[in-house]
Amino acid sequence: MLSLSWKSSRNRMKLWLVVMALGFLTNPYGTQSANSVVSYNNALIADMALGYVGQWGGEACRAAGKLDNGNIGSTVGGFGAGQCKTFVNCIVFLASNGGQYPVGVGGDYFQSFLNAGGQEITDIGSLVKGDIVQVGQGIHTFIIVSKVSANKFNVADSNHDPAQPEKVLNYDRTFTLDSNTRAFRMGTASSTSTGPLTAVQSVSVGPSDRVAMYTPIAFSYRVNNTSGAAASIQKLVVAVRGPAGNALDVPCANGNGVTLTPGQEWTCDVRLPTGYGSTGQFRFWADWLDYGGKWHEGQLGSSQNYLYVGPAMTLTTVQPISVGPSNYRPKLTPLWWSYRVRNTSGSWASIQRIVVAVRGPAGDPLDLACDSGFGVTLAPFQEWTCSVYLGTGYGSTGTFRFWADWLDYGGRWHTGELGGVSPLTLY
Repeated sequence: MLSLSWKSSRNRMKLWLVVMALGFLTNPYGTQSANSVVSYNNALIADMALGYVGQWGGEACRAAGKLDNGNIGSTVGGFGAGQCKTFVNCIVFLASNGGQYPVGVGGDYFQSFLNAGGQEITDIGSLVKGDIVQVGQGIHTFIIVSKVSANKFNVADSNHDPAQPEKVLNYDRTFTLDSNTRAFRMGTASSTSTGPLTAVQSVSVGPSDRVAMYTPIAFSYRVNNTSGAAASIQKLVVAVRGPAGNALDVPCANGNGVTLTPGQEWTCDVRLPTGYGSTGQFRFWADWLDYGGKWHEGQLGSSQNYLYVGPAMTLTTVQPISVGPSNYRPKLTPLWWSYRVRNTSGSWASIQRIVVAVRGPAGDPLDLACDSGFGVTLAPFQEWTCSVYLGTGYGSTGTFRFWADWLDYGGRWHTGELGGVSPLTLY
């Protein structure tokens, strides 16, 4: 007959095995064995996180297929999908192509990264793009984007701002590594080279970092060959990523096959005459390609520069169009028109042409450009006056029709937006 103590011990073992089995069956996260090896560029973690800036952090988990209730819920395993650690877990899953998912049984936040094959980084000076920093057991989790200074880094995370719960943000953060703030590297850090180029003027965008759709955009930066020897560059560009992370790189003017002598400087200029035709946040940076086929992202300054493109510009009439000295005149006498508009779009607006549209008695187009009415750029809420003077008037009689109009860089006239049609009779 078995002793009671042995039976109790055996029963406890059975219970433990059942619980473990159920845990593996029902755990929605999955686990990896300690020190599992997955090879991918560590920087991809940061790049993927940046793709969700401004969005709910749970969108990363939706992309990873991890949301509860058949991937339509707002939680993952009962936890808010936009919580900081949950967001990072899903980003790692995506970056590793499903090879890593740092959620483990037991609730140890630090150990979860190690169990998924992460390497702990103890020297803050060794942190690179894509490294993950865990503060305490559930205090906060964030991703390194770039180094700003000794212990200040540009980072991406979700849910750190109480005013913007579960929202992904990109900002600068100061911290130190210790027993309660630990860093982990899940991928492989790509080797970096200082290379021959140094930025002497950081990349900039104009007319502003907030523009309307189809507004002409200009980028610029300046580099110096600091290598001490001649430098050959295959391509210099402004790298751009659209709101969906799509690549929209634009080459610098004359930026292919550039050779610089030691100490020589070179300016990159980029012009986009029609801007962008979609709204959202665009990320851009200065970059170059060497003849070994390697891009040097981050070498010429931060890759976290943003351009916000808003809806198509809106002009509002603040002074309706009028004709002088009256709308009943003899032919071949001077005429003048004027009206005043305001940019009410909330972002910078560029106008290809602004005119007084005129139709003759037979319907023939006789449009007149406003003085200085080509390539007009208006700041948000800036006003602008159109003036037109026709010294000899018109040589025919009859009823002419006129109205205020403008042409955007998308090639569209905005007839009717600045008011209706008015008559002019010449006798």
